[in-house]
Amino acid sequence: MKLKNQLQTNPRLLAAFLSFAASIIVITSSQLTNTDGVLYLRVSEAFLNQGFGAAREMLDIPYYSLIIGIISKISGASPLLSAHLLNAATCAALAWLIVDLSILIGGSRLSGFCAGALFILHPQLNEYRGYIIRDFMFWTCLLGFLNFQLRFYLSLRSAHLLFSLLFLIFGSLFRIESLLLLIIPVITLIPLRKHISLVRQTLTTYKYLLIASIPLILILLEGSLLSTDTLLHPAKRFLHIGSQFHQNLMQLYLFFYLIE
Repeated sequence: MKLKNQLQTNPRLLAAFLSFAASIIVITSSQLTNTDGVLYLRVSEAFLNQGFGAAREMLDIPYYSLIIGIISKISGASPLLSAHLLNAATCAALAWLIVDLSILIGGSRLSGFCAGALFILHPQLNEYRGYIIRDFMFWTCLLGFLNFQLRFYLSLRSAHLLFSLLFLIFGSLFRIESLLLLIIPVITLIPLRKHISLVRQTLTTYKYLLIASIPLILILLEGSLLSTDTLLHPAKRFLHIGSQFHQNLMQLYLFFYLIE
């Protein structure tokens, strides 16, 4: 009875519950998984049978598969079932965060229910619910970053900024591009530079996080957790996109120049 009352009055909890239920319905009605999902399951089984080294040989960023393997080992469920339960729980977290963000930016409880409904009824997302993909984990980390970043601006509590950055670092275990977003809180200081307290807290948090991350940085540079090519991939991709953008601008310039 208490849970029923909470579902009726708490849009976050209701959205998370319905999202989890929707994932279970899609999973039980789906007979096949996606191609990437087969690879993640094979890597998970390699981790369970042979350890981390075997998983790294099959996939350079195997941490999504590792989580599946850990859940499988703890619960005794198959890697396939563990992967689906992980994704269902992650989709529930996504629903919670989206509703929470809608309320955090000033929306009412009704707007929270509407945000949850839009998320749960999204056709493309519902198609993905039966897939075994790491994107759910990555999206959750991005929304977690955004959530705590907004909370930091509203409360000026350094703990919120720290949690937002930790979400991005954790997200890099699934997509290394997540590390590029670590620069966003620093960039936002440019229009907010007159708010001395906010600037000071941001820079102080970054300083302590950088000091605490030195052992991890050394391990990453050594290459036992991620290869050098994987670490440099976001920068290469950013430069490639920038080069394409510059080339397109030059083509547009030449096009209009010739017209004149």
